[in-house]
Amino acid sequence: MKCVVLDTNFLLAPYQLKLDVISGIDDAMREPYELCILEGTLEELHNILESPKIKDREAAKFAFSLLEHRRFRVLPSAGLVDEALVELDSTHIIATQDSALRSRLRKQGKETLFIRQKKYVKMG
Repeated sequence: MKCVVLDTNFLLAPYQLKLDVISGIDDAMREPYELCILEGTLEELHNILESPKIKDREAAKFAFSLLEHRRFRVLPSAGLVDEALVELDSTHIIATQDSALRSRLRKQGKETLFIRQKKYVKMG
Protein backbone atom coordinates (compact mmCIF):
# COMPACT_ATOMS: atom_id res chain seq x y z
CA MET A 1 0.00 0.00 0.00
CA LYS A 2 1.31 3.44 -0.94
CA CYS A 3 1.76 6.14 1.66
CA VAL A 4 0.66 9.69 0.71
CA VAL A 5 2.90 12.06 2.68
CA LEU A 6 1.45 15.56 3.09
CA ASP A 7 3.85 18.50 3.12
CA THR A 8 3.16 21.53 5.33
CA ASN A 9 1.96 23.75 2.48
CA PHE A 10 -0.45 21.04 1.32
CA LEU A 11 -1.95 20.88 4.83
CA LEU A 12 -2.44 24.66 4.89
CA ALA A 13 -4.22 24.66 1.51
CA PRO A 14 -7.66 23.44 2.73
CA TYR A 15 -8.07 26.59 4.82
CA GLN A 16 -6.49 28.95 2.31
CA LEU A 17 -8.30 27.63 -0.76
CA LYS A 18 -11.50 26.29 0.85
CA LEU A 19 -10.71 22.91 -0.71
CA ASP A 20 -11.32 19.38 0.57
CA VAL A 21 -7.89 17.94 -0.17
CA ILE A 22 -8.70 14.53 1.33
CA SER A 23 -11.54 13.99 -1.16
CA GLY A 24 -9.22 15.29 -3.86
CA ILE A 25 -6.59 12.73 -2.90
CA ASP A 26 -9.27 10.02 -2.97
CA ASP A 27 -10.18 11.05 -6.53
CA ALA A 28 -6.55 11.28 -7.72
CA MET A 29 -5.27 7.99 -6.31
CA ARG A 30 -5.57 4.88 -8.44
CA GLU A 31 -4.78 2.45 -5.64
CA PRO A 32 -5.26 1.99 -1.89
CA TYR A 33 -3.22 4.40 0.22
CA GLU A 34 -2.48 5.51 3.74
CA LEU A 35 -2.19 9.16 4.83
CA CYS A 36 1.16 10.03 6.41
CA ILE A 37 2.92 13.08 7.79
CA LEU A 38 6.51 13.72 8.87
CA GLU A 39 7.44 14.69 12.42
CA GLY A 40 9.13 17.75 10.91
CA THR A 41 5.87 18.82 9.31
CA LEU A 42 4.19 18.75 12.72
CA GLU A 43 7.00 20.93 14.07
CA GLU A 44 6.54 23.40 11.19
CA LEU A 45 2.80 23.59 11.92
CA HIS A 46 3.53 24.28 15.61
CA ASN A 47 5.89 27.10 14.56
CA ILE A 48 3.20 28.57 12.31
CA LEU A 49 0.81 28.61 15.29
CA GLU A 50 3.18 31.19 16.81
CA SER A 51 3.23 33.32 13.65
CA PRO A 52 2.23 36.99 13.94
CA LYS A 53 0.01 36.54 10.86
CA ILE A 54 -3.54 35.66 11.88
CA LYS A 55 -4.38 33.91 8.58
CA ASP A 56 -1.34 31.66 8.91
CA ARG A 57 -2.26 30.77 12.50
CA GLU A 58 -5.85 30.01 11.47
CA ALA A 59 -4.64 27.81 8.60
CA ALA A 60 -2.36 25.89 10.99
CA LYS A 61 -5.23 25.41 13.48
CA PHE A 62 -7.39 24.08 10.65
CA ALA A 63 -4.57 21.72 9.59
CA PHE A 64 -4.38 20.34 13.14
CA SER A 65 -8.15 19.81 13.19
CA LEU A 66 -7.83 17.90 9.90
CA LEU A 67 -5.09 15.75 11.45
CA GLU A 68 -7.32 15.02 14.45
CA HIS A 69 -10.31 13.96 12.33
CA ARG A 70 -8.38 11.66 10.00
CA ARG A 71 -5.97 8.89 10.89
CA PHE A 72 -2.44 9.90 9.83
CA ARG A 73 0.67 7.80 10.37
CA VAL A 74 3.51 9.96 11.69
CA LEU A 75 6.85 9.14 10.05
CA PRO A 76 10.13 9.94 11.81
CA SER A 77 12.24 12.67 10.24
CA ALA A 78 15.35 14.64 11.07
CA GLY A 79 16.65 17.86 9.57
CA LEU A 80 14.86 19.83 6.89
CA VAL A 81 11.42 18.57 5.89
CA ASP A 82 12.03 18.97 2.15
CA GLU A 83 15.23 16.89 2.37
CA ALA A 84 13.42 14.20 4.36
CA LEU A 85 10.66 14.10 1.71
CA VAL A 86 13.23 13.71 -1.08
CA GLU A 87 14.90 10.83 0.78
CA LEU A 88 11.69 8.78 1.08
CA ASP A 89 11.48 5.70 -1.14
CA SER A 90 9.13 5.14 -4.08
CA THR A 91 6.38 3.63 -1.90
CA HIS A 92 5.67 7.21 -0.79
CA ILE A 93 3.74 9.75 -2.85
CA ILE A 94 4.48 13.32 -1.81
CA ALA A 95 1.60 15.83 -1.71
CA THR A 96 3.08 19.33 -1.97
CA GLN A 97 2.53 22.76 -3.52
CA ASP A 98 6.28 23.50 -3.57
CA SER A 99 7.23 23.56 -7.27
CA ALA A 100 10.98 23.31 -6.62
CA LEU A 101 10.44 20.24 -4.42
CA ARG A 102 8.10 18.70 -7.01
CA SER A 103 10.78 19.21 -9.67
CA ARG A 104 13.42 17.47 -7.54
CA LEU A 105 11.05 14.57 -6.89
CA ARG A 106 10.14 14.22 -10.59
CA LYS A 107 13.85 14.06 -11.51
CA GLN A 108 14.10 11.06 -9.20
CA GLY A 109 11.05 9.48 -10.83
CA LYS A 110 8.86 9.84 -7.73
CA GLU A 111 5.13 10.50 -7.83
CA THR A 112 3.64 13.69 -6.44
CA LEU A 113 0.20 15.12 -5.78
CA PHE A 114 -0.49 18.83 -6.16
CA ILE A 115 -3.41 21.24 -6.33
CA ARG A 116 -4.32 22.42 -9.82
CA GLN A 117 -6.34 25.58 -10.55
CA LYS A 118 -7.06 25.93 -6.81
CA LYS A 119 -9.78 23.29 -7.26
CA TYR A 120 -8.38 19.84 -8.02
CA VAL A 121 -5.78 17.48 -6.60
CA LYS A 122 -3.76 16.00 -9.47
CA MET A 123 -1.12 13.29 -9.73
CA GLY A 124 1.99 14.51 -11.49
